[in-house]
Amino acid sequence: MGCGSGSDRRATETNAVGGMKPWQIGLLAVAALVLAGSLWMSLSGPKVPKPGQVIVADVETGELFSIDTSGRKIALLPAKHPETGERSLFPVKKNENGEWVITALLAPSFAKYEGEAAAVSDRSTLVVNAVGKSPKALD
Repeated sequence: MGCGSGSDRRATETNAVGGMKPWQIGLLAVAALVLAGSLWMSLSGPKVPKPGQVIVADVETGELFSIDTSGRKIALLPAKHPETGERSLFPVKKNENGEWVITALLAPSFAKYEGEAAAVSDRSTLVVNAVGKSPKALD
């Protein structure tokens, strides 16, 4: 009576892949999907600046640059454009709409900026029409 049912149960449990129970196989499959999703999101998403970097945009052309600030005590902002020498590189961040916006900290400096600022669509919102998706490294 009771002897046959115990051996049947053990036989069923070991019939699964590699001696794993069906719920263990399901758990392993879910873990693999979560790992794959995490890797995909972390590798395919927009590049987030590292703590030792500042993203700046040229308010004249919309070019994006990345300034390495690690090892520096101070970074002069607005920064000089590498080709023109003009101080037209203002720090930017993405807003909730995915637009590049001049940071509030330098908004007063931008208000004093005397150039045309052709890449800034509206001086009141400080939105920069950025060219390209990833910033170029600036030494």
